[in-house]
Amino acid sequence: MLVVEGVVATAAHGRMIFGHTVLNPERQGVQMTAKMAVLAAMLSIGLLAASGKTFASSGNPVMYLAWQPATEVLEYHSCGAGDACWVAHVKSRKTKQRIATLRCDGEKLFSGVAGQPEAMVAGDCHPFEHENKFQRIPAALRALLQR
Repeated sequence: MLVVEGVVATAAHGRMIFGHTVLNPERQGVQMTAKMAVLAAMLSIGLLAASGKTFASSGNPVMYLAWQPATEVLEYHSCGAGDACWVAHVKSRKTKQRIATLRCDGEKLFSGVAGQPEAMVAGDCHPFEHENKFQRIPAALRALLQR
């Protein structure tokens, strides 16, 4: 006798009884091993997706800085070079489209607004190299967007 998903069966030859497959006891170990592998893979993918961390293409985690209005988000990530190189994007929360960008390539500061080409705005990034960097970036983006 074998119980599969709460159904008691007397014959275990792969037949359908009450809509459930009855397993052959000799093959049950192989089938359970395959199921466990699939479940482990699904659990791993789910945990990775639910971890709450997003990584930019450089592999550095994305930080969300304080930003208003609530219909937009301000994403920041460094692109290596010890945080001298970084990118900040204002995006629509709903569509994820970029509204504005401010970035430093480690030497020069660039900015851009959706629909316009990016332009160099300063020959250096010194104003953003202090401990108040995460207050200056939102202020510069508000000025860029004239808010």
